[in-house]
Amino acid sequence: MKRQLLLSLILGLFVAVFGDQRRVWVLFVILLLGCCWTLGADGDDKKVTAVYIEGEIIVDGDLDEPEWNLAQPATDFIQNEPRTGQPATERTEVRLLYNNENLYIGLWAFDSAGRSGIRVHEVKRDYSPWENDNFAIMLDTFNDDRNGFLFNINPRGGKRDTQISGDGTNNNTDWDTIWYAKSKITESGWQAEIAIPFKSLRFKEGEEQVWGVNLLRRIRRKAEDAHWSPVPRPWGVARVSEGGELNGIKGIRQGHNLYLKPYLSMPIVRREADDVDFVPEVGLDAKYGLTPGLTLDLTVNTDFAQVEADDQQINLTRFSLFFPEKRDF
Repeated sequence: MKRQLLLSLILGLFVAVFGDQRRVWVLFVILLLGCCWTLGADGDDKKVTAVYIEGEIIVDGDLDEPEWNLAQPATDFIQNEPRTGQPATERTEVRLLYNNENLYIGLWAFDSAGRSGIRVHEVKRDYSPWENDNFAIMLDTFNDDRNGFLFNINPRGGKRDTQISGDGTNNNTDWDTIWYAKSKITESGWQAEIAIPFKSLRFKEGEEQVWGVNLLRRIRRKAEDAHWSPVPRPWGVARVSEGGELNGIKGIRQGHNLYLKPYLSMPIVRREADDVDFVPEVGLDAKYGLTPGLTLDLTVNTDFAQVEADDQQINLTRFSLFFPEKRDF
């Protein structure tokens, strides 16, 4: 956004220098004031700090560890829907901790209606976030305003993970990684604990990390979406460039980023008469992160029998249907 404003400023300056009409100067002044105001607003981007801890957080949905009190909560959520720009109607607090292996997120989602205000219809993996009370954290680990990772959880423990590219225009919900989350409904609303291993993410090498971050809470019964860092109405939490800033993470490493998936099958082959043979098959899929942006995929005797079937669709149009690639390799 800042690059676009700077371009507008340069264009306005060019027109003002080489133009000789009064309205050109008026246009330039308007552009200049608009750029100054917006750049000043960008300077007020929200920031949150993750606090380092020596031990571990038990991910059980009970935020009773004393370490949670070490972090300053991210609060003051702003509505995206239904009243854009207005404060959220319910209080939300989010704290972030980390150790050498995991980033921990603690959520306190207060609700004035208590247990009766919570709406949950799905608990399956990759549930629909729009039909449930929902919390999401977006991490722009390269801080490039283009790419990121999105993690969702609902009050009953349903999990959803998404890989973001193109500043939220391309979202891969078929992406799955290893992370842990538990939630709990209480008399004052609901709460959750999340642990995301650093080896499940990709980020730049360096002693100190500065990531983009945004937080979302959806209150289903009110059809309300509230973000920690405000997002314009046409967009959602996947709009990476609208996120705030996450500081405080230092000295972390990605590890080897090695993933192995072996398999063994024993199919039965019927021969002539009553002869039956067992024909064992062995195979292996492997992924290895060569660099933060490059992954090596290897396979030996891939077992395509385990591929998830495509969802059946009825097409009454003249346009072709496209199905996602669900094979591991």
